[in-house]
Amino acid sequence: KFSCVSRLDQSFIDGYNGTAKIQPSVYLLEGLSEFDMIESNRHNEKIHNKIYMNALCHGVRERYIDVLNRSDWFKLKKKDKGEHLQKKNYFEEFSTYKYALNLDGVAKICYRDLEAFGLGCLLFREKLNVLTYEQLEINKHYIELIDNDIKSKIYDDSQIPYIIEKVESRIHEVVSSGEAEHIVNESRGWFERNCLPENQIKIIYSFLEDFEIFK
Repeated sequence: KFSCVSRLDQSFIDGYNGTAKIQPSVYLLEGLSEFDMIESNRHNEKIHNKIYMNALCHGVRERYIDVLNRSDWFKLKKKDKGEHLQKKNYFEEFSTYKYALNLDGVAKICYRDLEAFGLGCLLFREKLNVLTYEQLEINKHYIELIDNDIKSKIYDDSQIPYIIEKVESRIHEVVSSGEAEHIVNESRGWFERNCLPENQIKIIYSFLEDFEIFK
């Protein structure tokens, strides 16, 4: 029996069919102290009507930051290019934004997904196809903003106006729909059930099936 999350999708499980039981698991914040930082900042007034991200520039992330920052909807920072914040200041700043962006990095899921859920920010991202203990769902826990069409055009400078128009249209659609509060509440509930340390311990312990796997 094997338990993981980071790059776990259905094709991975199918590849081990009959040889191992793959158990979708829980994902962690970077450090235990961050739970307290999230809890102490989650009720801060969200004074910025923008989409926030402060991230390392893994892979194509820097290109997305450069392109999307051309829209007034985004406040995207490059953590490894001079915009690093100490964790305390990072969570204080993040918590004042209504919306968050995340992009796949080293894994197909990221600390930032959990941070946005915990802080009560509506999360925009590309489709998240990793399998988790309680599955994350589009339009229930987050909004898909970066689709395959945008991915295919992101390096084409001539397509930047098209990309900006498309993402802004999608954002306006979501914000005006009135669904944002419901999605934020659903994602916060998922965070509490799947990310709080006491609940993660219970989930991981349940994988042992009363230690039957060791017999």
